[in-house]
Amino acid sequence: MISVDPAAGSAWRDAVAPGLLVAVGLVAGCTASGAAPSDLVGGPWASELAYYDAATDSAFAHQALADGEISDAEVEEGRALVDQCYRDHGAEVTYDPYGRATVSVVTGSEDPMQVMGTCEFADGGVVVLHGQIRLNPENLDPATIQAECLVERGIVEPGFTARDLEEFVQVDGAAVPWAPSRQEAAAACMIDPLGVVPVVGTGAVDPEPTP
Repeated sequence: MISVDPAAGSAWRDAVAPGLLVAVGLVAGCTASGAAPSDLVGGPWASELAYYDAATDSAFAHQALADGEISDAEVEEGRALVDQCYRDHGAEVTYDPYGRATVSVVTGSEDPMQVMGTCEFADGGVVVLHGQIRLNPENLDPATIQAECLVERGIVEPGFTARDLEEFVQVDGAAVPWAPSRQEAAAACMIDPLGVVPVVGTGAVDPEPTP
C-alpha cells in the first residue's frame, strides 16, 4: 500500500514538504505554458485554476474549471474518473477525511506509486485542486499558516515562523522542531493548518493547550 502523504519517522520531511510547497510552479500570473491566465474567475485561486486549465487536455476539467468554481457534483464526477482509472489498473483506492488517497494494487504487478502517478490526475486535476481550495479557501501562504498552527497548538515555541519551517524542510537531516509525542498533532498542522476538517477524538487535529 502507498499513501500520498506518508508521515512517520525518517519519512517525516517527505510528508511535510508537499503541503508546504503545494504552490510550487503555480506562480501568480502564469500558466503551464507561461502565458497570462485565461478568463477564468476564481478569486484567490484564479491563477491556480488557470494553471490547471492550461496544463490539461481533459475536456471534463476544462468544463469544470470554466466558471472558476468546483461544485460538489464536479468533485464527484472527477472522483469517479480517478477511481475508474485505479480500477482499470487493478488497484483499489481509499480516502481519508482530508481527501488524501491510499492505494493498493490488488491485481497485476504494477507499482502503486506509478499507478498513482497515472491516475491522480485522470480528471485533469479537478479533485486535487478542490482539495487544496477546501483546506485553504483564501489561498494563504502555506508555510505561514502551518507555522501559526504549530504555535497556536503549543507544538513549537512562540516565535516559530514560516522561515523556520521552510528551513527545516529544506535542510536534510535537520532535527524535527517538536517533541516526538506531538508528531501526530504536528502532522495535522501540516495537512490542515486552518482546522477545516473536524476529525475529533483522534488527537490529530484537536487543539491541545500550551504546556
